Amino acid sequence: MAATTPSRARIPLSDWLAAGRYMRHRGHRIFLRTAGRADAPVLLLIHGFPTASWDWEALWSPLARRWRVIAPDMIGFGFSDKPRAYDYSLVDQADLCEAVLRDCGAASYHVLAHDYGDSVAQELLARQSPAEAAGRPALRSMCFLNGGLFPETHRPLPIQRLLISPLGPLVGRLTSRAKIAASMRRIFGPATPPDDDLLQGFWSLIAHDHGPRVMHKLIRYMQERRVHRARWVGAMQSTAVPLKLIDGAADPISGAHMAARYSELVPSADVSLLEGIGHYPQVEAPGQVLDAFEAFAANLRADARPAASALDSVPMTNRERFLAYLRAYESMDIARVAALLTDDVSLRDWKIAVRGKAAAVAETKANFDASRSIAIEPLRLYEGEASVAGELRILVDGHIELFVVDVLDFDAMGRITAIRAFLGRGDLPLNRPPA
Repeated sequence: MAATTPSRARIPLSDWLAAGRYMRHRGHRIFLRTAGRADAPVLLLIHGFPTASWDWEALWSPLARRWRVIAPDMIGFGFSDKPRAYDYSLVDQADLCEAVLRDCGAASYHVLAHDYGDSVAQELLARQSPAEAAGRPALRSMCFLNGGLFPETHRPLPIQRLLISPLGPLVGRLTSRAKIAASMRRIFGPATPPDDDLLQGFWSLIAHDHGPRVMHKLIRYMQERRVHRARWVGAMQSTAVPLKLIDGAADPISGAHMAARYSELVPSADVSLLEGIGHYPQVEAPGQVLDAFEAFAANLRADARPAASALDSVPMTNRERFLAYLRAYESMDIARVAALLTDDVSLRDWKIAVRGKAAAVAETKANFDASRSIAIEPLRLYEGEASVAGELRILVDGHIELFVVDVLDFDAMGRITAIRAFLGRGDLPLNRPPA
């Protein structure tokens, strides 16, 4: 009997959800997870169709040791909203990814993408051209996993062909766990088939918020790839951004045949072919993917690029420091919180008022000790010369909802000198309905 993939403890889907937060995109809620040091290089993880950010759970902890990882569920996927009256497109998903980067305060970033996410990544790469790059976060590198980088090599499954046909709406409504499981088993490697728990997780993400009813709209990405081929393949051929492909060779959709086309079209192609691995290499062979990706990253660090190095050394803005404080607080990482404070910091909220790092850390730790989980959704930020205010939605233990305004003051070194927190709803200016 073939071994199932993988033989390790997964991050449960419920824990993945509890550790994430939400932001808004075009009026809709977008789920995302973040981890890693606030000062680490940003790595944007872009998932594929029809699953979600949980695809990255096997790589999550090892990547977070070196990177500040950011993984959204794109609109229409996973735990994000799945509106029926929405014009889904890869270009819009690229807009969403840029909005996520801005929300997280990222001035520069790297990308690791898979499947549908490869096409979103190609659009992000095209936006780095001199004519379009101004005002955008700077893209430092891009690594693709299996995906339809070239329309001519993409071999869709029968269910994908049906979804994009006039029967698509009906096919979506009739999609079931059994049908998804059968499709997934076809595209995984022969020695790394998906186990039942993985398939149940995939189905839960797809079925959440009636996801099958929008699958026929999401599948339009296959047409978009043909429309934008010249722009996206041209960007890969002309870019100075370092590119890498890690490809499961046994994938019937975009395996060795796609990797061969990549080597034909992309100058100085850097390809790692994973023999026997199918369409989900980050799930089937996370160790091999991590090794290949980190080798690519190590070469980036060793390769002297003065212009990029200068950009990477730009100090954090106070807005980025504010968001770093929120992420440390959300992670309940008392050491990271303490490292952001001055010795004489003042802390005041609607219950307490203390001065000095020791007292502020003690009060913060008491909050952490009293909570199982904390999720923070920044609704709006206001940046002054030496202070940042943020309207926040905070969810404690998954069910206690608070609306808070935090005001942080910073010294010339970027350390926090004062924290003031006020109870009050911060979402109404964003036209969100009252609870």
